[in-house]
Amino acid sequence: MMLQIIFFAVVTLIIAYRLYTELGNKNGTEDQRAQEWQPHPVEPEEEETQRRPAPVREPEQETEALSSDLQSGLDTLKRKDPSFDLASFSEGAKAAFEMVLNAFSQGDRETLKNLLAKEVYQNFEQAIAERQEKGQTLETSLIGFKDVTPTNIEVENSTAYVTLRIVSEQGFVVRDQAGGIVETSGAQIDEVIDIWTLARDLKSKDPNWTLIATDSEEA
Repeated sequence: MMLQIIFFAVVTLIIAYRLYTELGNKNGTEDQRAQEWQPHPVEPEEEETQRRPAPVREPEQETEALSSDLQSGLDTLKRKDPSFDLASFSEGAKAAFEMVLNAFSQGDRETLKNLLAKEVYQNFEQAIAERQEKGQTLETSLIGFKDVTPTNIEVENSTAYVTLRIVSEQGFVVRDQAGGIVETSGAQIDEVIDIWTLARDLKSKDPNWTLIATDSEEA
C-alpha cells in the first residue's frame, strides 16, 4: 500500500484543528482526479444516485451511532472542552492527510518541513532523495475518503486522545526519467486504511492537535 511507504510507525505531526474550515474550498481538481482514475463506467442508476445530495447528519444522529465506550469518551472530552466537535475534527484530519500525501509525492520539502517534526521530516526527506537519485517521480491521486470513523476517544489527566480509522481511495504511478512507468495501480483504485491517533493538552490554549501514532490495515 502506498500509504505504508509514506507514513511511518510513530510520528509527531502538528495538525491545525482549524484546517477543516478550508476543506470546503474546492479547487476544481476533484472531478479531474476522478476521471483520471475512474475504475469502471458509471451505470445510469449509479449516476442518478451520485447526483442525489448526501443527507446532512445532525449531531444527535452522529453521536447515536457511537458505541457506549466511544460516547462515554466523547462526553468526557466535551466536558473538558465544550468547543470540541467530532465532525469538524474528522474534516481537519482529512485535510491534513491530503496535504501530507501530496507534499510527499511532489517532493515538496518545504511543506513537509512545516508540517512534520524534525526527526520525521528527515525520514520523509530521505525517501524523496532516494527516489530522485533513481530519477523517479511519484504521482498520487487521492480520489476521496470512503469513511473516517473514531475507534477510540479518551481523556487521561489533561490530555485527550482520539483515534480515527481513515479509509481512502487512491491511485499511483511511479515513472522513470524517460517517463516510463515503473510501477502503477493502473485503472484500479486502491482502498487504503490508515489508523491515526491524535492528542491534545486540554489545558493549553493552543487548539492544535498532535498526530502521535499511525498504523495501517489490510483493505
